[in-house]
Amino acid sequence: EEFFELTHADLDEIVSNDCLNVATEETVFYALESWIKYDVQERQKYLAQLLNSVRLPLLSVKFLTRLYEANHLIRDDRTCKHLLNEALKYHFMPEHRLSHQTVLMTRPRCAPKVLCAVGGKSGLFACLDSVEMYLPQNDSWIGLAPLNIPRYEFGICVLDQKVYVIGGIETNVRPGITIRKHENSVECWNPDTNTWTSLERMNESRSTLGVVVLAGELYALGGYDGQSYLQSVEKYIPKVRKWHPVAPMTTTRSCFAAAVLDGMIYAIGGYGPAHMN
Repeated sequence: EEFFELTHADLDEIVSNDCLNVATEETVFYALESWIKYDVQERQKYLAQLLNSVRLPLLSVKFLTRLYEANHLIRDDRTCKHLLNEALKYHFMPEHRLSHQTVLMTRPRCAPKVLCAVGGKSGLFACLDSVEMYLPQNDSWIGLAPLNIPRYEFGICVLDQKVYVIGGIETNVRPGITIRKHENSVECWNPDTNTWTSLERMNESRSTLGVVVLAGELYALGGYDGQSYLQSVEKYIPKVRKWHPVAPMTTTRSCFAAAVLDGMIYAIGGYGPAHMN
């Protein structure tokens, strides 16, 4: 509701911001459109001004064409039609792409980078579910929604602007005894809603595992299940929300580095049965 009460000047300042945190420019346009339609009689006069702040060349030809055909407010406004035509020229006439105005309108938005501290261990036995985010622009930490399961020695990665926490160890401290459970659970943090969602469990429990993202899929490599060091590997496909086994590593390992380079996954160093001696 607060968004719809913004003035056109406030909205224009937001839409023009290089650091606006959006996945695509379509999100910016839809926000602008919803603001206009909230009081179309009063606000349609601001449409051209606001549309000029949307980076229209970053929208696809299909989206721009559909926009012209379906949105009569844009189609009936000479300035708006000109803005759409200029955006289409970017796609169909590459020789115009080096103009100063075009360079400004195709500059990707770059949201401020942040750092997240997730879970972990406090002292010898206490397992944490707390999550914090560091904001470099004002040198401050803020608290986020806690994990569903407190854990440490887990794998963590970012895929499609969401944070995935995989496996790890959960502790249950009782008088005179600490029970350690090696997890196969997975949860995902959505920055738009600040919520953690439990996902399909892995086929094997893993702590001190390696985690990487390759071609839009998440890979969990090796680790330790509480009894054995692992060489198995499985991948999570977000579209089907399932884990599938893939080829194992050539050796068992945990506490290792994992990385992706040129379409290949690398597992480096680590700890295994040979170190037990």
